[in-house]
Amino acid sequence: MPNPLVSIVIPVYNKELWITETLRSVFNQNYENWECIIVNDGSTDESLNRIVGFVDSHPAKWRVVTIANSGQTFARNYGIKLSDGDYVSFLDADDLWHPNKLIAQIEQFLGNPGLELSLTPYIIFSENQRKGFRIVKKSNPEKLVNDWLSMRGFGGLIESTGMLKRSTLVDFDYFDGQLSMTAGLDLCLRVVRSKPSIITTQPYVYYRLSKGQFHENENVLVSDLIITTSVHTNSLEILNRLKVNHANYLYWSENRSLGRFKFVKSILHALLIFDFSKLAMLYSLISRNIVAIFRGVWRQRAIRLFLQNHRVEP
Repeated sequence: MPNPLVSIVIPVYNKELWITETLRSVFNQNYENWECIIVNDGSTDESLNRIVGFVDSHPAKWRVVTIANSGQTFARNYGIKLSDGDYVSFLDADDLWHPNKLIAQIEQFLGNPGLELSLTPYIIFSENQRKGFRIVKKSNPEKLVNDWLSMRGFGGLIESTGMLKRSTLVDFDYFDGQLSMTAGLDLCLRVVRSKPSIITTQPYVYYRLSKGQFHENENVLVSDLIITTSVHTNSLEILNRLKVNHANYLYWSENRSLGRFKFVKSILHALLIFDFSKLAMLYSLISRNIVAIFRGVWRQRAIRLFLQNHRVEP
């Protein structure tokens, strides 16, 4: 079987608590022909020292570069441009990979030469969690990106699940440098809507939730969504519908962050005034989480064991 080189790109900014676990999950991959480009995006904590310590004690094709803080999209593109592999795979600095992640996706590409993008389902977890894990899974890439764009569905998490041909990234001019929180969505929309794409059947990525993550910055999300929806929508009717969806998503997100009492009060108010638009979004958010939790129940023991084996004391 051919053995193409896979370039792994990991942008890092102040992830001292998690980066060692992340790098261990790369080192433990069953597919061995990889290089890992770690872009230290001007971290001010101990991230770089922990990276160097791990790399020095685990010989492999590591490349560590440090740049002035420029944001995750710039750092990810910087790593891509340094890569030598025929395929490029992305990983956020606090997420984890199952040992079969790379080999499962490489087998997809080798079995389908026309394939341009592979994503995987993923498991959502938080530190010391023992139950209630959620598994996000879709089988249709186009439905995934459309639900992602409307905010009714979970994101595709290309930043940790994605593998693409390097030539595809060059053709599509990498991640859009003017975007941050929706850069992954934008790239997925461009590729999935025009090129053959696929999603693996099994979850191979563990997506970590922790306080202070960048995705919690809703001001950036709002500005990014305005740009992304305008670029990827060619109908005024669809554009207006998406704007309503986004406003409703942000409404529930804000009220949930204000506490249980405020959240319940908001639900009752929407019911009282028959605000079907907001209630439809709420139904989508609740139902997607229920389904994801149900999927996680069947893998709970295996998920817990995997996380225990990868835990590194700070």
